Amino acid sequence: MAVKQASFFAPDLTVIGTVQSPGTLEIEGAVKGDLAVADLVVGPHGRLNARVGAGRLASAGTVAGTVKARAVAFLNGCHFRGDVEYEALSIDPDCDVDAAFHPVERGSQRMAVLPPVPEETFRLGSGRDAALAAAASRPPRPDRVTPASLPPSPTLPPSPTLPAGAAVQAPVEAPAALPPTPVAEATPAPEAAAPVPPAATAAAMS
Repeated sequence: MAVKQASFFAPDLTVIGTVQSPGTLEIEGAVKGDLAVADLVVGPHGRLNARVGAGRLASAGTVAGTVKARAVAFLNGCHFRGDVEYEALSIDPDCDVDAAFHPVERGSQRMAVLPPVPEETFRLGSGRDAALAAAASRPPRPDRVTPASLPPSPTLPPSPTLPAGAAVQAPVEAPAALPPTPVAEATPAPEAAAPVPPAATAAAMS
């Protein structure tokens, strides 16, 4: 028989939404939403507020909501409030259960959508152990970047050390030479008319 997938929700984990698993799911954290699981185990620290559809449910934690499962087992320490639809039911003596029970005949079409009851005998901690074993046997991802695979950082040269009290002066660039200013050529003044001698002027008037 093929080994089914196993998952584990740790005590510090809170899940809100829909959870689906074809294998075993052990919950020690908190879940609020819908669960469709082949084999659901709620540990002593587990807290569920959910609609559950499962082949088998075994709970030693706190569950509120509706449960539809082929086999239901309330273990010692369990607290349950809600509705239970089942084919097989067991309740340990040290349980706090306040529920509306709805037994269903085996083979009923109402249970046709549910997975079959797992053949393996459940135990608390089995989902956690299986999940840890699967994680340990899983090969590392080749595309995962680790610090050892990164190239070393380039080494920068050390900064020069200045003596104490030394002033740092930035180099000053000389201004660019300006082109010489063009000199305009002087325009020669017009020549003055030659003066007329007085005698010539008098002769011309007579």
